[in-house]
Amino acid sequence: MLKNKLSSFLGLLVAFALGILAGFYIFAYLFSHYELSNIVGFEIDPINGLSILANVLLVIYVTRTLTRKNEEERVEKDLLIKRLDNFQTNLGDALTRFFATEKLKFTDVTSELKTLRQDFNSIRLLLEKYEYDNDICTGIDNGLRDVKDYFTDTPKSDGSGNTDVQISQDEISIGTTSRQGIDETNMKIKGQIFDLVVLINRKK
Repeated sequence: MLKNKLSSFLGLLVAFALGILAGFYIFAYLFSHYELSNIVGFEIDPINGLSILANVLLVIYVTRTLTRKNEEERVEKDLLIKRLDNFQTNLGDALTRFFATEKLKFTDVTSELKTLRQDFNSIRLLLEKYEYDNDICTGIDNGLRDVKDYFTDTPKSDGSGNTDVQISQDEISIGTTSRQGIDETNMKIKGQIFDLVVLINRKK
C-alpha cells in the first residue's frame, strides 16, 4: 500500500511539474525577448528551457523508481540467503550432535532429519516463487535423502542395504564408512548452497 501511495505521489508530482512547464512555455513564448537597458539584454529560448527541465524531472523520476526497485530486490535476496545460511548451520549442528552421541535414538534422528527436509522444502517454495529454482535444489534434496539413508538404511533380508548401520532397540549404530559418507554428502550440500547463493546474487 505504501509503495502504491509513493507511485501515485510521484505521478502527481510529474503531472504538476508538466503543468508548470506548459505555463512557462506559454509565458516564454509570449515574452521571449526583454531589454533591461540599452546595455543589458537577454533572450529566453522556450524550447531549450522546456527540454532541460523535462529531462531533469525525468531523470529524477526514473532514478528514484529504479533505486526503490533495486532496494526491494536486494532485501528479497538477502532474506533468501539468510534462510539458506540458517538451514546449512542447522544441518551441520545436527550432524555434529549425532556424531557426538554414543547411542543415537532412531526416532530422534529420523524426526530431526525430517524437520530439516521440511525446512529446505519451504525455502525451495520461496525460491520457486521468486524464480530462482533450478537443478541445484534437487541436488540438495537428494543429498538430504542420502544422509537419512546413511543413518537408517540397515541390512535387508535380501542382502541389500547399508551393512555399516545397525539398529537395536531404537538405537542406531553407524560405522566409519557411513560417517565418512555423511561428511562427504554434507560437504557436497554446502557447495550446492554456495552455488545457489551465487545464483541468487547474480540474477537481475
